[in-house]
Amino acid sequence: MGSGDTLLIFTPMAYQPAATNFGALGFLNQHPWIAFDDTTSEMAFWTAILPQHYANGGIYVIPTWTCGTKATIAETGDTGNYLSNWSFVDMTISNSNNFLEYWNCVIGSNTATLTIYKDAAKTQLVASGAGQRNTTIALSQQNTSGLSGSVTVATSATNQTGTIGYNRVKWNAAFERMNSSLTISSDSFSGDQSVYAIPSNDTSEPTQCTVTFTNSQIAGITVGDTFRLRVVRDAAGVTVNKLVGDAQILAVEMREI
Repeated sequence: MGSGDTLLIFTPMAYQPAATNFGALGFLNQHPWIAFDDTTSEMAFWTAILPQHYANGGIYVIPTWTCGTKATIAETGDTGNYLSNWSFVDMTISNSNNFLEYWNCVIGSNTATLTIYKDAAKTQLVASGAGQRNTTIALSQQNTSGLSGSVTVATSATNQTGTIGYNRVKWNAAFERMNSSLTISSDSFSGDQSVYAIPSNDTSEPTQCTVTFTNSQIAGITVGDTFRLRVVRDAAGVTVNKLVGDAQILAVEMREI
């Protein structure tokens, strides 16, 4: 036992609400979920005992979640609405800034050149394309990023720059060890670890994301310890392309790395 083992599964019906700013227990088609707001950072807690087959590795906390919207692409900086029909294939955490990219559009005599970067300083090129204006320009991966796509450029386009990316949420998670040195009248959680995530391609379709912890980031819990897991939708953690509306957790898996 050890690497890759599922340690625990946490469900909405077993969750413990916070005194304030708690996720709301609800149901869709008799599926229980915990709904988290988009303007206030709301949280949920679970209490458990770390199983005997835990082998002292790192931990994955894997929420299965859904929402009432689907994955959509939004841009900033295109003041004249010259760019449209953006499409991306295989945008990931590794080739973007948490599902956000930075673009330049440079116009020639009758051409347009698009460059897409992973970072705001525009030093990490991940895709580019060039073609005639008033056409759809293919974007090809650069520097083995794996990112490709396309965009339509209007005839009247001008030199511009901005951001492009998916609507997204930020999930935080943290652990609290409950042992003889802890008074349970106050909190003693480890530092939050985080992940940005985007919804599925259809409304109310579940998707998963992974919050990663090293062994040193789980508050010292070990085999047989009682502990709490806290999961938060960090509403303030997304300022560009925030997913509007509730995000709902259906279950959380705790897996050893």
